[in-house]
Amino acid sequence: MLTKEYLIERLKEFEIEKDAILMTHSSLKALGPIDGGAETVISVVEETVKDGTLVFPALLTTDWEPVIKAGWHLDRPSEVGYISELFRTQEGSIRSMNPTHSVSARGRNALDIISGDEKAKPRFSWFDNYGFSWESAWQRMYESRERYGVKCYVMFWGVNMKCMTFKHLVEAWTVEYLLGRIKDKEKRAEFKAKITQAYYKAPDEPILFPFYKPSIEFTDVLCEMGAAKKIAVGEGEIICADVYETLNAMMDSIKQDPYWNLSPNFMKRWYEEAVQYME
Repeated sequence: MLTKEYLIERLKEFEIEKDAILMTHSSLKALGPIDGGAETVISVVEETVKDGTLVFPALLTTDWEPVIKAGWHLDRPSEVGYISELFRTQEGSIRSMNPTHSVSARGRNALDIISGDEKAKPRFSWFDNYGFSWESAWQRMYESRERYGVKCYVMFWGVNMKCMTFKHLVEAWTVEYLLGRIKDKEKRAEFKAKITQAYYKAPDEPILFPFYKPSIEFTDVLCEMGAAKKIAVGEGEIICADVYETLNAMMDSIKQDPYWNLSPNFMKRWYEEAVQYME
């Protein structure tokens, strides 16, 4: 049985600053029995950044189209695990407004992190155009060093980096980067129009968007460069990565090789036609 005291000591190995921002992806059962269950998990990660900000995803994973059209209700449950939903409902937690990719947060910078969705400059995305926009919670966390003077980390509590929601921010950056390489305005508009947003497509039509799929091996690359660290705990492991360093590494890899870890349908159906117009 893993205790709160034991887990607090183990997380000290990540050397996370007490005033940092910490986004947590979690699985309650992955590490084995925990004394106090989900409440203990939340308490442990909050202790890790007791002078900073704790953030959990509060995502919607089903029925995107009607929710996007109808608007968001802040009391709709998080659909990414019991821990995230418990955190959302705890006293002091506040939630961002995006209909598909909201976050719940509390602590030092929580209010500013969640406040950008309603006034954001749109950014082309597979979801709606605001979830990963210029003022979204995800962009603000990435910019935490400049905005708040603190680092932002993403922790994977018993899950791997394939579930990292920040990857969708990299996908949005990828579209901007590739379209930006097409200098002819008419051609840029033409190829932008060919990128498909999922909620506009019929169920039997293929989706055309540069999905990014962080591999388990990429975690090892991040660990080697010092951007991430993983520790064995109970029956599984916990990974912690510096968000700024991780997302920059992901984007650099795409610039060096656009075929690296992007969805094949996008690369074959869009990039191979568009690249002839890129500078």
